[in-house]
Amino acid sequence: MLHDALWRSNLDLARSCLAHPFVQALGDGSLSADRFRGFVAQDTFFLRAFQKAYALALARSEDAETIAGESADRDRWCSGGPAEATNLMGATPSGGNRLPMR
Repeated sequence: MLHDALWRSNLDLARSCLAHPFVQALGDGSLSADRFRGFVAQDTFFLRAFQKAYALALARSEDAETIAGESADRDRWCSGGPAEATNLMGATPSGGNRLPMR
């Protein structure tokens, strides 16, 4: 299957990502709330950049509820939850994330 071939050909990259200190701290529960809020803010910024693709996928999908559900989950988590203090809709890319956007 394509999935298996892609996984095998990128195993070194996957292992590198899994070994990253951020991913390790997220996995073992030691990631600080501030670092996690920063991650969510950055993720929100980049997801806004993909809104047109989401809209197209939603329009063409047979399973529109699944696509719409990801955004609803994020909104639900942010309202009244740990990310509430972070202005997600006003997020801008942090210094390390500017280069890929050029």
